[in-house]
Amino acid sequence: MLSSDSGQVWQWRSISIAQTSTQGRAVLLRLAAVPPECRPDPSGVRRGHRRNQRERDPPGRVSKGRSSGCSLSPDALVCEPPDMSPDGGESREPRSPEEQLEDLRREYWQLQARYIDVVTSPGHKLLGTWGRLLARLAPAGTRRAGLAYAGTKGLDLLLTYGWRAFLRQLFRPGDWWGRLGRSPGPDLTVNYNEWLADNAFRESDRPGLLAAEAAWALRPLISVVIPVHDPDPVHLNEAISSVKAQVYPRWEICLADDASQSEAVRAVVAEAAGEDRTHSVRLDSNRGISAATNAALQLATGEYIAFLDHDDVLHPDALHRVVEMLNRRLELDLVYSDEDHIEADGGLRLNPFIKPDWSPELLKAVNYVAHLCVVRASLLRDLGGLRSEFDGAQDHDLALRVHARSGAIARVPGVLYSWRRVPGSTSTGVAGKPWAFAAAGRALDSHLAECHSALRAEPVLDRYRLARRSATNERVSIIIPTKDQPDLLERCLESINRSTHGNLQVVLVDNGSSDERARRIFAGHNGPKVSQPGGFNFPRLVNAGAAQADGDFLLLLNNDIQAPADAWIDELLIYAEMEGVGAVGARLLFPDGQPQHEGIGLCAGGVFAFNIDWRGYMGMGLTPHNCSAVSAACMMTPRSLFNEMGGFDERLPVAYNDVDYCQRLIGAGHRIVYTPYATLTHVEAASRSNLHPPSDEDLARERWGRPGFHRDPFLDRDLAALIEPFNARQDRRRFLGNREAEPTDP
Repeated sequence: MLSSDSGQVWQWRSISIAQTSTQGRAVLLRLAAVPPECRPDPSGVRRGHRRNQRERDPPGRVSKGRSSGCSLSPDALVCEPPDMSPDGGESREPRSPEEQLEDLRREYWQLQARYIDVVTSPGHKLLGTWGRLLARLAPAGTRRAGLAYAGTKGLDLLLTYGWRAFLRQLFRPGDWWGRLGRSPGPDLTVNYNEWLADNAFRESDRPGLLAAEAAWALRPLISVVIPVHDPDPVHLNEAISSVKAQVYPRWEICLADDASQSEAVRAVVAEAAGEDRTHSVRLDSNRGISAATNAALQLATGEYIAFLDHDDVLHPDALHRVVEMLNRRLELDLVYSDEDHIEADGGLRLNPFIKPDWSPELLKAVNYVAHLCVVRASLLRDLGGLRSEFDGAQDHDLALRVHARSGAIARVPGVLYSWRRVPGSTSTGVAGKPWAFAAAGRALDSHLAECHSALRAEPVLDRYRLARRSATNERVSIIIPTKDQPDLLERCLESINRSTHGNLQVVLVDNGSSDERARRIFAGHNGPKVSQPGGFNFPRLVNAGAAQADGDFLLLLNNDIQAPADAWIDELLIYAEMEGVGAVGARLLFPDGQPQHEGIGLCAGGVFAFNIDWRGYMGMGLTPHNCSAVSAACMMTPRSLFNEMGGFDERLPVAYNDVDYCQRLIGAGHRIVYTPYATLTHVEAASRSNLHPPSDEDLARERWGRPGFHRDPFLDRDLAALIEPFNARQDRRRFLGNREAEPTDP
């Protein structure tokens, strides 16, 4: 097997593993020069130990490791004064940045070695066996998976919070039993509330934020529009109060009462309207959320419009963070933030959604933008406001229209909005408002009719997929580098022949096979074939094959790929044909059915790239989305664009060449897309070592991975602090390579 090996594949299946990896990820994210006294404690800390430590620490103080003078927060390493020697002096002299970087790298490799000890343990292997059995009995995306998820969540709730909380959750309408149609994923609630204890806004933060605002050039008025229709009056009061509590002072509230019947609700609106900076209007009949929002919009005088539902809450720093982003990027027309849920009583915060940066392909599947959403007022009025025919998905429709008109959209990192979980709300799942899910499909079809007329939307679980209205006949050239291993090559070619796409060209590139049967297969191939003997250099083989291709699109394919007999090539073409898309990757599975590749994530430091297995987080592995790179084990790219970019870089013969190509595409303004609807089996490492040559890693790090230079826009550090949604199937060689004898050498 010949492959472009993009990096590590991560899989975390126990608490201790996740905690160790969190420290390792923090080291990666902070490889810039840091005082040696601020290096993290390399020892793993159990969740219970962290809780006990926090109880001993003074309120508001960040818990520390046992031997470190700093804390591992998602945002920074918080340094404290260095330890003092017995004679009262500092314990060591200042060290050079190179020495500090070397220390952090050494610590990183020690953590990696400790991690390998865990994942190779009998207990972890037993967990892996159980996970594979569960995956076969309840495949992701099926109703059985939903039942398994509901049962697991119920058991966890019973063991964690007791039978009273379990019964209260069990008999709450529209709650987790209503989630059986959703893509199952991990419950982050426990970790999230621990994280909030150290990272949520505190009133002591207010003076510093106000001081930062004084330096801003842009201080726009933000109109917070709140359509109201018979919410719990207590919840409405909390929504209004959350705006009044904002750090950023330049706001106004615009209330539109959509003919509420509750006298208590009408009293709350009337009381609020009597205060400064609050305006209200009452509609004469119940006309729906879009009409009510548009009525509130007519009252607005701000340069930007923020949308707030009548029972949700903004966090105190929400508008501050929004305006902070607008000052960084004046061209933005829409900004959105991360979000979470709160229980109806306003107590427990749960289900954090740490979102990727702007991902137009994800928006074409699900409304991930949602809350908080802030739009430039002039553009919103030009678009005609919200459209009542899409009530229930009016925010999704608006985001799609802003995308089609402007595209100047960005995420504000941080959970700034809490969505209240009340019966009948879509916060509890699509079962709460099935008509809203149908409206989302109509909104997508409207967008596709305008921008991608050959496509339509089809429902899949709680989201949508794109499908063709008619078959495509674009010519696709499949480039397969190969050497020996005739069984692999034959199975690969047979699976290609079963594809439903008719206009194919297969280009074989032989790297000097010595196996007689492999040579006969190569000689008997009817399509273009290239003999490229010599040392293994994956980019050279790909480039040689591309020179013989005549298709509109190139499909790079490893010879150890086995494809199903369906329209997987057409699924790749759906996105490859879109304007602005530079490369499309498939979902790759190991032979046992476990995910190997659901996109590639990046980090600056010792490990440059890793394949992602989302492990069910927000259904991302089952949803098309943008990412930083995709594996060349199966990558489709326009041939004209491949030639324009100069092909693959032959200075990266083994590893990171696909990542490098994707990063160059992104730098040129193109998008990278992952689609799960092209799912293939990848027999990785069947005939080639997994080792990454140090020269490849060094060049990739020099070009793309310099500390502080690159952040993955689709994998937020806050997410890494809450969950490890990555899948690691490793052996020690893959981490340490030929450095196993000296694992401290990065």
